[in-house]
Parts: sequence; structure tokens; C-alpha cells
Amino acid sequence: MSVAEYQDRQALETEIKDYAKQVETLGEEQKDHQEDLIKVQKTLLSFTRSKGFDRVADSKVIKHLENAIATRETNIGACKENIGAVKQKMEATQHNLEKSLEEGEKADREMEQTKNSLKNPLKGLDDAIDQNKDDIKHRKKLGKKLREIGIMAAKLISASAIAANEVIGVVEKLKQIGIIR
Repeated sequence: MSVAEYQDRQALETEIKDYAKQVETLGEEQKDHQEDLIKVQKTLLSFTRSKGFDRVADSKVIKHLENAIATRETNIGACKENIGAVKQKMEATQHNLEKSLEEGEKADREMEQTKNSLKNPLKGLDDAIDQNKDDIKHRKKLGKKLREIGIMAAKLISASAIAANEVIGVVEKLKQIGIIR
């Protein structure tokens, strides 16, 4: 393996680790926003159900809570978009990895052909072929990890969509009851 190939592989490994960390961070951020949203919704419900509640007098508090709900929904949407962007980058990296694998496999076949054409195979050529095979196995493992991270990102996106739909349902119920206009 040449120095450039080694550096490319190291860069790819670093990139995959960065993507995994980004997805993890965004997932945690999204979870925090959803937990905040649930707390604000509970506060709004408990406030509007309290005995001393006066819709006209307490309209500023209700408006503040409604704005807090909208902010949390926006934050959840932004997390979802950011996870999608990372997922797209990961897919591009995965495409590059697959292309690199194809090139490595082609080089391996060419070296095998060269080796077979020689009457006395050279030890260095055997080592290069073995090293190339090891590199291909390593890249395949990286590709598998990248696909797994992509699946996790897709799961996070769909989970946020479900949560957003539930939030919309709660807001609609509050409007039907007459708590929110």
C-alpha cells in the first residue's frame, strides 16, 4: 500500500468516525428538544386546567407557552434536517469507499495476473497482494459501519417525524378543547 493510499484510508476512517459522532450528537440534541417540548406541553395543560385560570387574564402566559412549544418543534425539525444532511454526506462517502474498493479489487486482480504470469513469483509481490487483500477487507468493514450509521440516522429522522406528528395532534386537541386558538 502506498503512502497516499494509507493516508486516504486514514482520512476515510476519521471521516466515518466524525459522521458517527455527528449523528450521535444530533440524536441527543433532538431527544433533549423533544423532552423540553413535552415539559412545556405539560406545563400548558396543567396551567389551563388550574382552578384560578382565566383565559383572558392569563393570555400572555398561554401565548408564551405556545411560543415555547413552537420553538421546540422548530428545534426538533432542525435536528431532523441536520441528521439528513449528515446522512447524505455519509452516503457520498460510502459511494467513494465503494469506488475505492472496486479500484483495490481491480489492482488485486492485476497483481494476481502479473504474479501468475511470472515463472518464479516474487516475495514482494506476494506481500503486496496480501496487503491489498487486507486493505480491501478493512474497507469493507468500514463500509459496513458506514451503512449501520446511515441506518441509525434514518431511524432518528423517522423517530422525529413521529414525535412531530404527536405534537401536532396535542396542539390540535388543545385547539378543539378551546385552550389554544
